[in-house]
Amino acid sequence: MKLNICNNRCLRPAGVLLIVLLLAAMVFQGMAYAEDKSAGSPAQQQIPAPAAESKTEKPEVIKISPQPAGIQPGKIETVPVPPAPPEWNTTEGTKKEKATAEAFIKPHKVPLLPLKENGFYLIYWGDVLFGISAYNVEKRLTLLDETFTQVRSFSTLKVGFEKVSEQNFETKTVIKDKSGLPETFVCLQGDTSAQGNLEALFSDNFVAQKVALGGEGKSYYVPLTGPVLIYADNIWGRINSFVEQYRLILEYAGKTGGYIEVYDPILRSAGSVYVDFKGIEKAEINGKSYSARKFELIDPFREHTFIILQDGKTGQILSIKQQNGPLKIELASQKKADDLFKSPGLDLWAMRVIQSPIYFTSPEKIDSLTVNINLDATDLSFLNHHVIGFKQEFTGESSGMHAAGAVNIKTSTVKIESGGKYPMPEVSEEIRQYLVPLMGIESDDPIVKNRALEMTWGKDDTWAIAKGTCEWVHDNIKEGISLPSAKLTMESLMGGSEARSLLFIALCRASGLPARKVQGLIFATGRIIPHIWAEVFLEKHGWVPMDPSTGEYGGLSAVHLSIGQNGELVSQKEFNVTAFSPVPEESVSHIVREMVWPVGEERVYRLMRDGEFAGQEKSHLATMGFYDDKESYTMYSSVTGEEGDPRILLSRTQFDSEGLPLEFIMERGLVKEFPAKEAGAGVENTGTQGVQAEAGSAAVGSGSGAEAGAAPKFSGSGTEAEATAGFTVSAGVTGDIEKGILKEDKYFSSIVNIQPISKYVFEQNVIKAQFSSGINPWNIPYSNGTYIADGRIFGHWAMAVEQAKLTKPGMTAELTLFDSQSLSFETITLNTGQLQEITINDKTQEAYPVTSSDGKLFYTDADGRVVKMLWDKAGLQVDLIEVNFKY
Repeated sequence: MKLNICNNRCLRPAGVLLIVLLLAAMVFQGMAYAEDKSAGSPAQQQIPAPAAESKTEKPEVIKISPQPAGIQPGKIETVPVPPAPPEWNTTEGTKKEKATAEAFIKPHKVPLLPLKENGFYLIYWGDVLFGISAYNVEKRLTLLDETFTQVRSFSTLKVGFEKVSEQNFETKTVIKDKSGLPETFVCLQGDTSAQGNLEALFSDNFVAQKVALGGEGKSYYVPLTGPVLIYADNIWGRINSFVEQYRLILEYAGKTGGYIEVYDPILRSAGSVYVDFKGIEKAEINGKSYSARKFELIDPFREHTFIILQDGKTGQILSIKQQNGPLKIELASQKKADDLFKSPGLDLWAMRVIQSPIYFTSPEKIDSLTVNINLDATDLSFLNHHVIGFKQEFTGESSGMHAAGAVNIKTSTVKIESGGKYPMPEVSEEIRQYLVPLMGIESDDPIVKNRALEMTWGKDDTWAIAKGTCEWVHDNIKEGISLPSAKLTMESLMGGSEARSLLFIALCRASGLPARKVQGLIFATGRIIPHIWAEVFLEKHGWVPMDPSTGEYGGLSAVHLSIGQNGELVSQKEFNVTAFSPVPEESVSHIVREMVWPVGEERVYRLMRDGEFAGQEKSHLATMGFYDDKESYTMYSSVTGEEGDPRILLSRTQFDSEGLPLEFIMERGLVKEFPAKEAGAGVENTGTQGVQAEAGSAAVGSGSGAEAGAAPKFSGSGTEAEATAGFTVSAGVTGDIEKGILKEDKYFSSIVNIQPISKYVFEQNVIKAQFSSGINPWNIPYSNGTYIADGRIFGHWAMAVEQAKLTKPGMTAELTLFDSQSLSFETITLNTGQLQEITINDKTQEAYPVTSSDGKLFYTDADGRVVKMLWDKAGLQVDLIEVNFKY
């Protein structure tokens, strides 16, 4: 979804950008439209192309009945997308297009907007009222024998990402009476924390504008190919709330319709809207009857069509409604303004993000996925989608915005040797439309064109160019706040999946390779989130999928679910995974041996980071008992930091008789002898300090960067805190994990303010993970025989290594481990070397070095007990400094 607010997963870089800051983490994207030409060949876009003066025919309903294996036949109804402009053949445009546009730029006998006209509007998302808008044509101005009209407007939007806030916009537009073209445009946006300011001065061949945020400003000079109307899109790329701008566009279009050149000062980009007059119809608006003129308007992004009703007598806008979408603006009485403040507003998180019932630890490896869905979306043209390396079939029923049924996705990575000769030969008119620049895909921008020249230098094969371009975007565009614009992404070198995909598409088009967007959903960090990727057209293969966010090209993982080029999720009632592959093995080889760690033994480990004391861990195998009728052993562990830090990390782990996990609970608390005022202290984990931020200590797996719980590279979205799945809850956060409260145990009676963090229950091939941070529970598939090795508890590592009982040189063992901190699995190989002398606490002793394939070095004594560990990658050293027996 496009967060174009005066605004991703993504917002405006300055000035009219504050709502962007609220919504930046969304990484939500907008899309364009397409449908498959045939089920068995690469998808070819089917967009009707009527002449500009023709009227859009009623879309034909297409019925498809695919029959994927294991799914019962059903019915799907899809509605083709709105018509595309008739001639998108060259980057310069055709003479016909220019003539059509120039026909509207002509003197008018009277001002286009009547003096003192005003309007008040309510803005809805479906049935949810989330905004109001108003304008007033307030006065005429005269300067050097030329007259101007000044229009003021304001709008208020209640919208946010988990937390809804109020965003206010005020504009002042000065319009030339003879032509209706803008002279100046000023927009102020603010919330309770800051204010942005955008000012633009127009001429027939350039726009000079200044954008300021928090007192700092930057000036821009944007060349134009000719006169433009204004289209300041401020509701994330679907529509703008400045109704007077639509009023001017319709006055230009009249009954003949056609293309109107427009400029968006927020994106600093020009484009054109397509307007089609549909006739006269009766309308009931705000309790009154009107004889209304009906128009269809395709936005300058070529993504959405709006149905606009205009009062046939006064010319005032009555309503603007998104076709096959939930967004609408309706004329109302100002008395209705209070209704907005009674409304909860629009929570984009709840609207767009689906909590996943399953957590894929390696989503890039999933090549087959079946999901039962029941959802609403603005475009369902890609529910059945076939391109090289990606095959998606839908079986069920779809009508308008709704689809219910089963989606089966099968993917593969295709080895492409060549895409065809470069430069690419002439392509069909249908494909040529994916070569032209658009608003947001500014392939004619000088910076984008220069980068494209670098991408193509010395290359004679289209695949080499497409692959290299995808790799460059993946490697160079960092996650961050961005706008839905290739040009602005190129300037800032940051953005979410939408920004990366738009830039990739623009670079391809600038290189002469047709490319288009695909919008859908992706499994990432335990959620299903909106995601945008791309497809590039190659002569030898047709459309080839490319995801510059995940770094996939020539095929995608099956965790991608295509909705459509304009497909935005509106709501969902069901989204359940019923099958996927590959699945973990039912079991992996493990060491069948009775528990080696003696019951009652407590060990004290000293933790050193880069030669400095970083904390201490106590791990105690306290009791033997039963867990669900299985013989079990309970290990209590505590990790403390430097002296004087009251925070403590606590855990309880249940093992079976062979050292395999049954249940693991992680909590935090405070040492009670420290002052009570410390109880609320807590440092949020940024993913660079690991447990040191949680418990004041450096744990085994904390490390830095990726080792510290950074977001998986594959996901391409989400924060480091999200990637650690709730482990970063600050001390003092309340919440219960069922049956997991350690304060009930006498073992930790000296600790106060204990708060739960997470709980894992190991069942048959499924780990049930539960968190106190508000994240929904996850089912994590795994193989029986997997040991637990949480990155914060060294006792887990010692338990697993000691089960191998490596007490002689030349011994080897293989262990499969689950790290509950990073939610990842790893199989490591251990090899035992010759007996050596090591130093612990200034004392020497003999021990066997045990090297691990993941870079760790353990030392075991004659009984197989781990007495030391070195991990150079993390600068970590762990020494066993004390052994006690407690019963």
